[in-house]
Amino acid sequence: MIVTLPKCADVVVVGGGVVGTAITYYLAAYGVDVCLLERDDIASGTSSAAASGVSLQTKPPGPKQDLARASLKLLRALATELEADIEFVNDGGMLVAETEEEFDLIQQEAEAAAQAGVDMSVLSAAEARAQQPELARHVVGATFCPDDSTVNPYLLALAFARAASRLGAKIVTGFPVTGLERHGENIASVQTSDGAVATATVVNAAGPWAPILAEMAGAPLPITPRKGELFVTTPGPALLRGTVISASYLLSKALPSGQDQNRMTVGLWAGQTRRGNLLIGSTREFSGYDRSNTDDGMRALMAQAVRLIPAAANRHVLRFYAGLRPSTPDGLPIFGRAPGLPGLIYANGHEGDGVALSPITGQLIADLLTTRISADDLAPFRPDRFQE
Repeated sequence: MIVTLPKCADVVVVGGGVVGTAITYYLAAYGVDVCLLERDDIASGTSSAAASGVSLQTKPPGPKQDLARASLKLLRALATELEADIEFVNDGGMLVAETEEEFDLIQQEAEAAAQAGVDMSVLSAAEARAQQPELARHVVGATFCPDDSTVNPYLLALAFARAASRLGAKIVTGFPVTGLERHGENIASVQTSDGAVATATVVNAAGPWAPILAEMAGAPLPITPRKGELFVTTPGPALLRGTVISASYLLSKALPSGQDQNRMTVGLWAGQTRRGNLLIGSTREFSGYDRSNTDDGMRALMAQAVRLIPAAANRHVLRFYAGLRPSTPDGLPIFGRAPGLPGLIYANGHEGDGVALSPITGQLIADLLTTRISADDLAPFRPDRFQE
């Protein structure tokens, strides 16, 4: 890692979370002269407030699920490839229903996922509790995906950054980007609080803050920050194997940006870290760039956790925290060149799936910039789809 700005770079990546560091790593692996700029520290923004889930069964069949499957394949090999412990664990994930209506819903979702090639099984209440003994007695059924996994977002971002640095990438932290200089339809430089970096190509990987960076270049980006509250408990004995997700989690993800801005939804995602801490999330709420915790959110999360996993009541809460997710109007990421400004590349809009999709995002953007793929290969995610 370095703290000195280079005078120039072939590509400048803005944003040091899991997505930005992944892009920097794959570009560096291709031999590209790349500089990553992060205003604070690596993984200090959204990646520092993310859960650890890498789930296939929470993605609807189609482009996003295809991305998730490709990303998981990459992620399985990254611990060895990056020469770092990223705490990747493949213990599967369970989606649980508390009512017959929810059970019908998740069975339909499981059938659609299975038809798309995802390994899924439907479990009765007894089968679910045999696999997850701490589940509440009122659970009526579940689905299970053995490929669902977890990874430590902070360690993943740090491993990407360190590996990129070893490959020659310049990783610069502590200098906020203050502007993008353009000459007509071309990028000329990235302005920072410590000077400028001359470049013709900028990758916007700034997560929820991506619209602010896009506005600097006069290229509006339809992304809305969506807050998610989580909490972590003190460590203790194993309560869970793999992850437990409530059916209401699927419903909480279904509210697109721009709708019911003041509505908070809650859907349980629960996992246990290697050290024994329970990690519990999350709420979803459009509240601008406010990252504070709320009384309603904290109470709702604790109540849902104890309702589904009663033994969680015996754990002390270590801390509450909140992060922002970059939400798009249609729920799909935005990948590709900005309309009218081909030197500005978007790698944004992952909502709450940035950790899971970071490896494939990094590879696809690097492939695009090195002409291994074309814009047509990213058609479902093209930036100009919102102009139609």
